[in-house]
Amino acid sequence: MEIRESYNLKESNTFGIKATAQYYAEYANVSELRQVLAWRKENCPYAPLLPIGEGSNLLFTTPTYRGLVIKAAKQSAENVMIADGGRVTVWGGVKMDEFIAWSIRHNLYGLENLSHIPGTVGASAVQNIGAYGTEVSQYIDTVRAIDVETLKERTFDKEECAYAYRDSHFKHHRHWIVTSVTYMLSPTFTPNLKYGNIASLIANQEPTAQEVREAVIAARESKLPDPKVQGNAGSFFMNPIVGIQEYNNLASEYGFVPHYPAPGSGQTKLSAAWLIEQAGWKGRALGNAAVSEKHSLILVNTGRAKGRDVVMLCKAIQNDVRNQFGIDLIPEVNFL
Repeated sequence: MEIRESYNLKESNTFGIKATAQYYAEYANVSELRQVLAWRKENCPYAPLLPIGEGSNLLFTTPTYRGLVIKAAKQSAENVMIADGGRVTVWGGVKMDEFIAWSIRHNLYGLENLSHIPGTVGASAVQNIGAYGTEVSQYIDTVRAIDVETLKERTFDKEECAYAYRDSHFKHHRHWIVTSVTYMLSPTFTPNLKYGNIASLIANQEPTAQEVREAVIAARESKLPDPKVQGNAGSFFMNPIVGIQEYNNLASEYGFVPHYPAPGSGQTKLSAAWLIEQAGWKGRALGNAAVSEKHSLILVNTGRAKGRDVVMLCKAIQNDVRNQFGIDLIPEVNFL
């Protein structure tokens, strides 16, 4: 365990924004995490603390993050702990996509539709990532986390995690750092092909889990720019959830409006991408940031963007969508 000063964060965020951390540390296990947190309490107790994964949901808006950035060290998915009945425990620093590939190889299913989403297991449990009709919380059994003040670790059951659309207990209680996640996966594969164009990408009417995974990867690659080529944080905005009457009003004015059920709410989830495109932003640039030509939900760094460039673009899009539709778009990305 090493505390580094003035650490370059450009490679630690998928937007490729130039930024520096006042302090930075990686930890390989819970014991090392406690050492890092104890160092903070002794040396800079009032400095902000920022746990990161692969940096795929971050936007640094200032040149220096004046605090301590911490990251769980990468581990191979082969270190997953398997229990009976499809229950598996995974270290928070494992890449989520590597774990999904591992689960398919070990005949444990459920997460295929989340393939190719960047980020770590720990971050996915905080964000409650989702795609193509699947949310990771559907398969989470428990979450282990450590309190940054007391340094005590405890287990949260699924109900305590308070999962909702792109939301969780951990997003609102930042003093908990996720250390590992236990999933309950199924030994029986049941494909979920109801959303997007996944079914059209599969020739086999009874596809395997690996074929579904490959179709999901192909679908994502066809419409999402590679952050190594063009910096981005994936879906920038959440899909807004509105009442049935508000949806009906939009449909009566615009005809077909892409929408999806919002389970358990009695409301409707609209496509933020469609709203942005209707507002005329797809493919448009503002300064050194732009809306992707591939997908209007993706904001990209055109090469020299600073955090404030992306913020300006975000606000311009929000204003135009609000003025045209009366709907507020909420970013998924964390502004720092």
